[in-house]
Amino acid sequence: MIGTTVHTDNAPRWRVEIIPDSAILRDGKPLFVPITDAVPEFSAGIAFRASRLGKNIARKFASRYFDAMALCVKMNHTADEALFAAEDLRQFADNAVTLGEWVDLSTTNPASADVKVRERRFNAEASYTAALDLLSDASRHATIKMGDVVAVDLQRLEPQPQINDFVTGTINGNTALRFRIK
Repeated sequence: MIGTTVHTDNAPRWRVEIIPDSAILRDGKPLFVPITDAVPEFSAGIAFRASRLGKNIARKFASRYFDAMALCVKMNHTADEALFAAEDLRQFADNAVTLGEWVDLSTTNPASADVKVRERRFNAEASYTAALDLLSDASRHATIKMGDVVAVDLQRLEPQPQINDFVTGTINGNTALRFRIK
């Protein structure tokens, strides 16, 4: 699941997107941009992996449910009504989300991690806090399972990656994400 915060007074706290496993690209494989008239935009953030089964998880226990963090890049297709009849179907495209290598939270403190994607620095502490909140909130409505992924506060990459660009990211100076856009 990918969570994004909603910043309006009348809106729900979270907008949660369920991403199928077929839409997740792993292991540094190249990302092939679909051939359409729509130009995709890319956003990046930090993802956290659930390591336990849980339902109705109290916020004070939420940190026990994450075992690893990774960098996450999401390809956001611009509206192309011929390709996507419903806006929410855009996230089901193959390779819509690219995950970097998982970093064990027993060796890396997310509250103090130095995280960069394409030289843009991310606030790992704020992302971790938001992921804990989302996990706790979502577990009231759905069972959290081992391997579920929570990514929050995805931010638009600037400059936007282009075809043949390498997208790289680091956690504490170590390469944690590297893939090419084709």
